Amino acid sequence: MPDSPRAWNGPMLRSAGLVVEAAATLALAWFNNAATPEPGVQIQTADGTLAGAWRRDCRAFEGIPYAEPPVGELRWRPPRTSRPWAGVREAKRPGKECVQQAIFWRPGSAASWNEDCLYLNIYAPSSEPDVKHPVLVWFHGGGWINGAGTDVQPTWLVREGNVVVTVNYRLGALGYLALPALDAESTDEQSSGQYGDLDKIEALRWVQNNVSAFGGDPARVTIAGQSAGAGSECWLMASPAAKGLFHRAVIQSIGDCANIDHEEASQRGERFARTIGCTNAPDIAGCLRGKSPAQIIDAQAEAGIAWRPARAARPSPRWRPRRSPRANSIAFR
Repeated sequence: MPDSPRAWNGPMLRSAGLVVEAAATLALAWFNNAATPEPGVQIQTADGTLAGAWRRDCRAFEGIPYAEPPVGELRWRPPRTSRPWAGVREAKRPGKECVQQAIFWRPGSAASWNEDCLYLNIYAPSSEPDVKHPVLVWFHGGGWINGAGTDVQPTWLVREGNVVVTVNYRLGALGYLALPALDAESTDEQSSGQYGDLDKIEALRWVQNNVSAFGGDPARVTIAGQSAGAGSECWLMASPAAKGLFHRAVIQSIGDCANIDHEEASQRGERFARTIGCTNAPDIAGCLRGKSPAQIIDAQAEAGIAWRPARAARPSPRWRPRRSPRANSIAFR
């Protein structure tokens, strides 16, 4: 160790200078690499550019808006197509979960009061020019009152060569409330209580318009879901609005599909309106839209309503399943 400042000269000073120069070079290289997007994780969609990330051997694009936030006057209305964005949108974190209570089977997941929740996540294999992978769109379970697109782990399916899409959709009263006051606002003036499933249709439209940018084949889209997600699949298979948006369905753990008719849905909706204090309001829909997410969650718990996909007042076309001769699964005409 030198014992005076004058000792810092000659070879030692030159060595120190080389170390500083090398450190500066490494810092500049790190900065340049950090500023350069990783290969295959910057994608151009119809709405704008997304910057994702590599996660466990797959490309992850999370928190992608597929519809406008259903807040204010858009509460209890069909989803509106998302607006394009300028610049590069970071897609490295899932979007907020839809309004729901915390529940024991989702440990670590807190309650949510976020109505701005219509986001999807895409997990894709490494980018390969001219290769189009089959697409699986997953709808989570949770009794139509809980859950989120992050409830499924897609890594294995991606490793097998699939593009996996997971979707948030409106839950509970915000997704499935049917009332005459809301019927009057619908296009046919007799359909309400389908908002959570209309969200799924909007997500499927987004997939059709954009999944090819992620290496997915829009002509090979399979919808899949468990419990409530599977029950909504039954609704989607009977819905004319969903025609052509998917080609196969995997239904898990739902039994009879659990859909209800419009009259039953409206009776449950009137019970909810009484509980939250809007039955006698001059403008029932306006009263409901004035309630906070916390008030809606509390009223749901007090009313004890089982929320279900509601069929329209007019009958929908019937569907019938057929078993695929080549696989132990159900395919649908």
